[in-house]
Amino acid sequence: MTRSRGYPLNREKLAHYISPLLFIFSGLLAFASISYAEGVCPPQLINRKIAVIVGSASLDATPELVKDVTALIEGECANRGLNPVDQTVLQKILPEQEKLLILRGNTVGAITLGEKLGADLLMVGQLRVKGRVIRGLNTSIKSVYVTLTLKILDAKTARLISSVSWSKKTGGVDVVQRAYDILEENITGIMDNLYSQYCKRGLNILESGHTTLTEKGKGHSVPSAGNQQNNSDSPPPPSSTKLEDL
Repeated sequence: MTRSRGYPLNREKLAHYISPLLFIFSGLLAFASISYAEGVCPPQLINRKIAVIVGSASLDATPELVKDVTALIEGECANRGLNPVDQTVLQKILPEQEKLLILRGNTVGAITLGEKLGADLLMVGQLRVKGRVIRGLNTSIKSVYVTLTLKILDAKTARLISSVSWSKKTGGVDVVQRAYDILEENITGIMDNLYSQYCKRGLNILESGHTTLTEKGKGHSVPSAGNQQNNSDSPPPPSSTKLEDL
C-alpha cells in the first residue's frame, strides 16, 4: 500500500532536523551582534564589564517594572558586545541605601562599587512613570508619561562617558504595562544613542581618565560625574525626546 504524498512527517524526525538548525541560527545571531559592535566601536571597548543600576522615585514605576526595564537594557548591552554584571550578584553587594547614593551622583560610592565588582563601566539610570486620568472623558484610558535617563560612567573614576534622556507621552488602561510596552518599543533607539557616544568618547576617557584618581600626598580629588562642563572631554548635553501629545 503506497503512502499518500500528503502524509505528515514524523514529529520526532522533524524535531531531529530542526533543533540543530535553531542552534546554528541562534549562534549566527550572537555572532552578528558582536560583529556589529566591533564594526562600530574600537575593539578595546568591546567585552567591557558593565554594571547596570536603575532606580525610580515614582509610584507608578513599580519594582517589577524597574526590574523588567533593567533586563531590557542589559539585553541591549549584550547585543553590543558588553558584559552585564548579573543582577543577583549586584544586589548581594549593593545595599539599597548605597544604591540610592550612587543614583544621586555619589562618586566615591560608584568607584567603590566598581572595585568590588571588577567592572569597567557603570550604567546608572532613573525611570519615571506617571499615569493621569484624562479629564472630561468617561473612559478607563489614562495618559501615561514615561521618562528614562541613562548615563555610562568609567567605573574606576566615575567620569561621565555618555548620557541620554528620553521621554514619551502615551495612553493606556494599565499604566505599568503601557510604560513597559513603550520602553520595549523604543529601547533599541535609546541605547543606539547612548552607545554611539560611548564608542566615540569611551576609549579616551577609559585610558586617560585614570590619571585623575587621588594621588597619595597630592590631595587630588576624583571629579564628579555631574561636574564636567568645563572639561574638554565632556559630552554634549543629554539628548532628549520631548513629550508628545496624544
